[in-house]
Amino acid sequence: MPMEGIWLWDASAAAWVKAKSDSSGRLYVVEDHDGLAPVRKTAAGLVQAGATELHWISITPAAGNSVVELSDDLDGSSAILWEHFDTDKHSEHINIEPPMLFSTGLYLKTFTNMTAVTFGLE
Repeated sequence: MPMEGIWLWDASAAAWVKAKSDSSGRLYVVEDHDGLAPVRKTAAGLVQAGATELHWISITPAAGNSVVELSDDLDGSSAILWEHFDTDKHSEHINIEPPMLFSTGLYLKTFTNMTAVTFGLE
């Protein structure tokens, strides 16, 4: 039976759209991400200069009490827009939906007790 009443975010149209499903009820989404590229960082600093969208982030901590903080600039001088704190040592993959827009550049401001952070950028 088709699913009803499910809405999904369409990032290209910047609007919510009604989800579609096949006759068995499975949802299907057609979304173009040809430009999606992973960028791995092992220290604080500039991740991407210029406008970019953050779709996901994978975090690999080296120890507990790990911190990641992101800002929209080229040098880490502006306010923190996104942060993640974890008390134990376990890797995480976080989807960001709708994607987060960084208009000036994506800067990894704080990188505490981390092995690596990988960003899914478009």
